[in-house]
Amino acid sequence: MVVSTSVLSLYVLPKEKKTSERGKSTWRPLAGFVVAKKVSKSACKRNRAKRQIREVYRLLRSAVFDGEREDIALQDWYAIVFVAHERAIEADFNEIKASVTDVLVRASGKTRKERRPAK
Repeated sequence: MVVSTSVLSLYVLPKEKKTSERGKSTWRPLAGFVVAKKVSKSACKRNRAKRQIREVYRLLRSAVFDGEREDIALQDWYAIVFVAHERAIEADFNEIKASVTDVLVRASGKTRKERRPAK
């Protein structure tokens, strides 16, 4: 599944649901962050964009597993990959934060719709 914004795209590989003995999922998905050389020839700019995306994901992941964010379903995914677009190089931290949050929430909505049992 792919969800995109003007700043980045999110690729999600869902997994079969497995839970721990207590019935609560403890799984944290594998995460990848990609900023291609095609986006910017400058390694410094690519690394900065990657660091910002990684930090926003880290903050959101903590909020999800602390129970503060119920609208993001990280425990349902096996792996996720964030792919930055050219717009990510010029974007400020708040814009990247909004974009990462948006793609994660939208992907969660798609995942939950797919997992609903048929009536």
